[in-house]
Amino acid sequence: MVIHHWANRLYLLRNRVAHLEPLVATDVLGYHRSAARLLRAVDPTIGDWYSSISRIPHVLKKHRPPG
Repeated sequence: MVIHHWANRLYLLRNRVAHLEPLVATDVLGYHRSAARLLRAVDPTIGDWYSSISRIPHVLKKHRPPG
């Protein structure tokens, strides 16, 4: 059931992107985590590889608004 949740969450994001919906207020880190968890469920090696090369957490931290 959890795998279905992660896959469906990413599917809905894909649809938003495909329909050019604004993603400004999107939980990017949450989607990143869902992708990593889904990949680890399929193959732990691929999930670890994705997490090691993804720049999403670094970019979000670097560009986080002060506050």
